[in-house]
Amino acid sequence: MSNNNSIKKKNIDLLSRLINTIIGLVVLFVLMFVMFIFHDNIENYIADAPKREAEEITKQLMADSTRLVFARKKESKSFWNAKLISDQKEINHKKQLEYGQDLITHTAKYLGPNGSVQKMSNG
Repeated sequence: MSNNNSIKKKNIDLLSRLINTIIGLVVLFVLMFVMFIFHDNIENYIADAPKREAEEITKQLMADSTRLVFARKKESKSFWNAKLISDQKEINHKKQLEYGQDLITHTAKYLGPNGSVQKMSNG
């Protein structure tokens, strides 16, 4: 009798495995069929993923930069203005400022292809 029960248990176990295998194969075939039908849509969706991601990042960066610009506009009510050289009281400081202004005003006279500084030393 125990031998008969053992055979029945093995048969039930085998039948259970067979049913699970058949269910798995059916699910696999259904998925393959669905993918076959929607292949172009899936392929296009996957191919467009980097483009969609880049667009989303661009939108986020634009929104962040816009917020930053408006925040800075609210923060700064006026810009810094340089003092006039003629208003400087210390003579040495005034001479240095005039020399710096002259350098900036006449940069092309000193540097560049026709400048007075040797071409070898000005890049």
